[in-house]
Amino acid sequence: MFPSAAATLLFMTWDSGKRIFRLPFRSEMQVCRPVFSPNGTYLAVGVEVLAKSGKKPIVQVWDWRRGKRLHNFERHSKMIDRVLFSPDARLLISLSQDRKFVWTISSGTVVYEFPDNLPVDDVAFGPAGRRLYVLRPGKGQAGQLDIYDTTNWKKIGAMHLVKARYVLEVSPDGRFFRSLGANKTPAGRIATSYFYDCKTGKQLASLPSVEECVFSADGKHLFGKVGQSIRCWSTTTWKPSSRFREHSEPIQRVVWSRNGQMVLTFGENIRCWDSTTGRERWDNPCRLTGSLYAEQRCSFCFHSEQNR
Repeated sequence: MFPSAAATLLFMTWDSGKRIFRLPFRSEMQVCRPVFSPNGTYLAVGVEVLAKSGKKPIVQVWDWRRGKRLHNFERHSKMIDRVLFSPDARLLISLSQDRKFVWTISSGTVVYEFPDNLPVDDVAFGPAGRRLYVLRPGKGQAGQLDIYDTTNWKKIGAMHLVKARYVLEVSPDGRFFRSLGANKTPAGRIATSYFYDCKTGKQLASLPSVEECVFSADGKHLFGKVGQSIRCWSTTTWKPSSRFREHSEPIQRVVWSRNGQMVLTFGENIRCWDSTTGRERWDNPCRLTGSLYAEQRCSFCFHSEQNR
């Protein structure tokens, strides 16, 4: 079914880190940015198919448990930068440097296309999926946040953010959103996470040196990496409430399980932590090259560049 695969998506359990499924891709395909639907049914990936005429970008939607590809979306001409499911898994957004689409999963048709001349840094759905937040670049470190009604795709609001670029994440309870910018220091610019009120656009906090972080399911806590350590902050005070044992290697990604009980970190090893006590639950010393991309209720996805 999948001949001579060179890139593989591995699915492992949260409880033990045991591999339960693998989805390989053909050798002429380069895989980027896999993401699960919130209900755990679908997996969307951006792939680039290598051909004599160049690279052809495609968005694929899979029923990952059956290893069945449901859709090939082929209307992009440049590399896929981002794919994102709506909270009800009814819609999928795909972004590239040239075009930006909203697709329906049931029929595979386009329900909305953003204007070609609209530069977009990132997008995020509100918790119920009725709003879409679109982060656009402004001058310098500033950003413009446009708000769309997803029932008719009309723009219903906008906010000017003093420091907001590149990343947009909305907390599960819809109170906050995070963006990534840079903070000037005597030693130079430091990547900084900025947090804003979703209703007013008021900046609430900034966390220097925190590039990778994730909200808890109830929005009350935030886990993030600082150097080679993991820390937890309260979103009430924005002060650190706990700190985990340091990794011996740089941390690439932090993921929180949907039940809020576990946190996953990925460096050279994949490690699972108890989110309450900070104790390590397991350590998987896999030496595959790749990145930790996505998670759902019972498993997470590890992208390997090479089969083993």
